[in-house]
Formats: sequence, structure tokens, C-alpha cells
Amino acid sequence: MGYRRSCAEMIEAAFQALPETQRDLVTKEFQLSLGSHIYVDAFKKAGWKDRLNAVEIRGFWSARGVSFPSPDEWAQKNGLSEPVVLKSQIEELEAEIKKPVVSVKPI
Repeated sequence: MGYRRSCAEMIEAAFQALPETQRDLVTKEFQLSLGSHIYVDAFKKAGWKDRLNAVEIRGFWSARGVSFPSPDEWAQKNGLSEPVVLKSQIEELEAEIKKPVVSVKPI
């Protein structure tokens, strides 16, 4: 969630740096690139921070020169475990949870 929020902040900064007339054009261009009214409606409600269209939004702005860090780079920069490490830890915990419970009755 922090990664997505960080990318959204970068996008918002790039968007605000555009002249106002260009902002309208860029917004319309992005909306036209979306495949369904569901996606357009979600974007209209949440703007560039929209979760449903987050991947498409990053791709759109990437094509316009905004450079996003990879999730691993972002995690390292913010002092967090890398996503691959976290996934491994989660898998270990899930395996531990799935082990059968052995109960011993006192004599």
C-alpha cells in the first residue's frame, strides 16, 4: 500500500506540474484509454490515486517520462523487507499454520 501511495504522489506531482489546459487533455486522454465505464467511473471518483486503475495509471505516466522505483527499490529505500523476502516469510508461516496440531493428554 505504501508503494502505491508513493507512486500516486509522484504522479500527482507530475500532473500538477502541467499547465492547467494540458491537465484537462491528459485526464481525457487517460480516460479514453480505459476499456470500460466501470474503470472510467472509478477514475472519476478517485483521480490519479485510483486503486482499480493503479497499474494502468503507472503505465500511462511511465510512458510520459515519470520514473517509478521497483517495489524492491522502494522497500529498501524505506527500510522495509524486500517483497520477495516477505513472500518467503509468509509462505513459511502459512506452512507452519497448516501443520496438524498434536495434543498430548496428561496421564
